[in-house]
Amino acid sequence: MPIPSSIRNEFPILAIKGLVYLDTAASSQKPEKVISGIPRFLRNDYSNVHRGAHFLGERATQHYEQSRKKVADFLGADSSREIIFTKNATEAVNLVARSFGDAENFFSEGDRIVLTRAEHHANLVPWFQLAERKKLRIEYFELDAEQNLVLDNLDELLAPPTKMLGVTHVSNVIGTRFPVEMLCACAREKGVLTLIDACQSVPHFSVDVQKIGCDFLVLSAHKMYGPSGVGILYGKLDLLRDMPPFLGGGEMIREVRYDGFLPAEAPHKFEAGTPPIVGVFGTGIAIDFLQEIGMDAIKEHDRELSGYARELLEKIEGVRIISHRDAIGLTSFVFQGGNNYELADFLSDRGICVRVGHHCAEPLHKYLNISTSIRASYGVYNTRDEIGFFIKMVQEGIQKQGTRVIL
Repeated sequence: MPIPSSIRNEFPILAIKGLVYLDTAASSQKPEKVISGIPRFLRNDYSNVHRGAHFLGERATQHYEQSRKKVADFLGADSSREIIFTKNATEAVNLVARSFGDAENFFSEGDRIVLTRAEHHANLVPWFQLAERKKLRIEYFELDAEQNLVLDNLDELLAPPTKMLGVTHVSNVIGTRFPVEMLCACAREKGVLTLIDACQSVPHFSVDVQKIGCDFLVLSAHKMYGPSGVGILYGKLDLLRDMPPFLGGGEMIREVRYDGFLPAEAPHKFEAGTPPIVGVFGTGIAIDFLQEIGMDAIKEHDRELSGYARELLEKIEGVRIISHRDAIGLTSFVFQGGNNYELADFLSDRGICVRVGHHCAEPLHKYLNISTSIRASYGVYNTRDEIGFFIKMVQEGIQKQGTRVIL
């Protein structure tokens, strides 16, 4: 069943006259259910969690843990204990790199971490830092001309001394859906641990950690119609049990003495201090919203918009499309011979919000021999008419720059 056009009415910000929001990959807009649900929680149920014996503390804790269970069910996790709340997906990757990566019995000097050329900075920099601390090597899966992974050397890259594989599920620049199920299966056979960056996949289609077979997976609530300030780390429970806490303080302890401490069990040992209580509550509402629409309907909707945008862009002279032919939820391109920032400003002046720059993937842009690109990314609220208007304005903006150059 297609997404009804009335879904736009769920997003108050879209009442702004002339707004065409095409920057969902950076951060999605929020439905009324999330917007109104948060102050209702603050008015009626707010308290700190896991601490107070009073009824408000118990009520807030119940809401918080209900959201954790919603996330676990949404991702197909075995247990809600495998779900850890962080402040964003970047912190979730850092948690693994710091906690698991720094464990004495895992990485040794000369070991290898394998990534892809398409990674977001969040799945690059923490591994760079770890590699520097532990004297590790980092190598990459290459991309072919169609923006797919080159897998000819798969066995070689996953062979010893590789210990960790980090892969984005869907690239935030080129929109390629990488074969994470196959990669995780191969890695598992060779004893290599896997971390999947699912920030750009979870909002667009069903993601099941059991089917993927990953050891860790990260995502951000604000990209899936929830509030900012909440990241999620899924980790297999047997791994989480053995990982030392990332941060120390209140809440993450079982016992504290003057000569030391004992950490709590997972997930609480990774949630030091007061967690993002309000944001976690809003994340639960966002998951309800996604499930009410249906992930199959969302997948088809986003596929249609991406295909339509590409079809129209291909007809414009001077545009180089850099996103995958079957890109998930986005279309990225370069205005050849012109200024991408000026074109994005031209679009903004006409109410169209797109992203311009390197999209926190500077190495990928250099790999593609470009400095910047323009990215239009789509959500459940976008329509074919908006895509048509966007492409029309791209054409006008290019013509305007070309006319100015000629003059």
